[in-house]
Amino acid sequence: MKKILFLLLFPTLVFSQDGAFRYFISFANKTNTEYSIDIPAQYLSVRTIAKRQKYGISIDSTDLPVSSIYIDHLKSEGFIVENKSRWFNGVVVSTFDSLLIQTLDQHFIDIVISFGSWQNTKKIGEKWQLNYNVSDYGNSYNQLQMLGGDVMHSKGFLGNGIIIAVIDAGFYKVNELNVFADLNKMMLDTYVFLDGNTIFYYD
Repeated sequence: MKKILFLLLFPTLVFSQDGAFRYFISFANKTNTEYSIDIPAQYLSVRTIAKRQKYGISIDSTDLPVSSIYIDHLKSEGFIVENKSRWFNGVVVSTFDSLLIQTLDQHFIDIVISFGSWQNTKKIGEKWQLNYNVSDYGNSYNQLQMLGGDVMHSKGFLGNGIIIAVIDAGFYKVNELNVFADLNKMMLDTYVFLDGNTIFYYD
């Protein structure tokens, strides 16, 4: 293991606060992979490949999935692999053993970044009660205007055929509030980086 970096983050926005120690471990390479740059359909969607071709963006080694061999090594050492990033070529792992990372000595590891450990003891109560009955943009107009969304709409750009990825710390009661009813119908997929599930309607 070459070096360990310590990174200070806002835990409520990034990780589950269960007391576990979390690290990002980057790998030195992607050797021994079962995938090939010449067969991108194995690991990239049809839409992604079409977009690359349309804009002349080549497919390279950064698109290859993280080595499953390296991941299996970390699991055998006792780490829980929570998330993977092919473009950063690494994984986020967790453990309740604060000394386990010190015993890790594999040739394929480049850098280890420590996120520390947090324990959440805060009790979260009822956040708010909303009863929206608005037309047009309603309370969102101010922010929409700042971003130029009203101008785009006036020119006919309404987002038809466009897929948008939204990253946030959670979407409280989006599945219950009437104001988000149309939004729920348009969702294609969801993913929670904390635990890998698809339920994100909590705080």
